[in-house]
Amino acid sequence: MNNLDKKNHYNRLLAVYKNKLTDLERQDMIDYYYQDLSLSEIANNRNVSRNAVYLSIKQGEAKLDELESTLSLVQKLNKIIDELTKVSLKDNIDQIKKDLQNIIEEIENGI
Repeated sequence: MNNLDKKNHYNRLLAVYKNKLTDLERQDMIDYYYQDLSLSEIANNRNVSRNAVYLSIKQGEAKLDELESTLSLVQKLNKIIDELTKVSLKDNIDQIKKDLQNIIEEIENGI
């Protein structure tokens, strides 16, 4: 996974699971992935070592990956977004309504 893919991956996981992280993990990951701060910048802001920030982010990543592996919420969200994107490209209003109803049913039934 390249850096941009990794950033997008963890941004999406953070959006869904950030409340499952400790306060420090959450803040460090938000600073690193959302704010695009370097490890050194985060460490200076928190008055801790760069390694402390690195470990906090790695622990946060591991927790987010474990949550997604167990719950698959981001995978399901991505599927919904893909399906809605396909529907948005259609012109036939009756087909759009039918496709949207199918998506609603999938969501109600747990995708």
